[in-house]
Amino acid sequence: MSTISTKQDCGYARTAQDLERKYSFGKSFSETLGLVNDTRDKVSSVESGLKDEIEDLETTLKRDAEQIVMQAKKELTTSINGVADNVTDLSDELTASINEVTDNVTNLSNELTSSINSVADDVTELSSEVELKLDAEAVTIVVEKEIAKGVDRVETKTGYTFDADGLDISKSGEAISNSLTHEGMYVKKSGDDILVADKDGVLATDLHAKTYLVIGEGEGRSRFEDYGINRTACFWVGG
Repeated sequence: MSTISTKQDCGYARTAQDLERKYSFGKSFSETLGLVNDTRDKVSSVESGLKDEIEDLETTLKRDAEQIVMQAKKELTTSINGVADNVTDLSDELTASINEVTDNVTNLSNELTSSINSVADDVTELSSEVELKLDAEAVTIVVEKEIAKGVDRVETKTGYTFDADGLDISKSGEAISNSLTHEGMYVKKSGDDILVADKDGVLATDLHAKTYLVIGEGEGRSRFEDYGINRTACFWVGG
């Protein structure tokens, strides 16, 4: 009886030890597993936090970079526009100066041309008057002599011809000729009429009025004249 009890006691003891070892191992494993799980959760939390911080940092850097680029573009655009405006202003000023100089030169040229033309017209008119006076006196003398002879046609060396058709005035080598008949007066230049005065009125080519051109009966209704620089005005003068 005692032997069996001893064996039973030993068996119980081993069983208790095994249970204790199993319990102790299970407890250690559970604690280790819990520690691993806690560590994994902490690592996951840290990773998640780092990921969020990295994303926030990337967003911030991207936003800052975009703002810097936009500001740089804005400043560059402003600088370019300022330079363009300065160039435009300088070009406008230069163009205005050139136009002013051109206008002054043109006005001076027109005044000089007008003065030269006026002097030339005066000389031409004076020359024509002198020549006409001399020619008229010569023609009068020749005509009186020829009429005294009883002829129907008279020709002079100066280019005057009197006959039944009227008076023709022309000279070899000269472009202007004049014909005066009972129908009117005809002045030609190189064979083309430049002044015709007949029953239908007066037709003139290249008519030059130095001061006024008055149109209308009596003292006229309207008057054309130079007005300012390079302009012509028409004034109502009465009627």
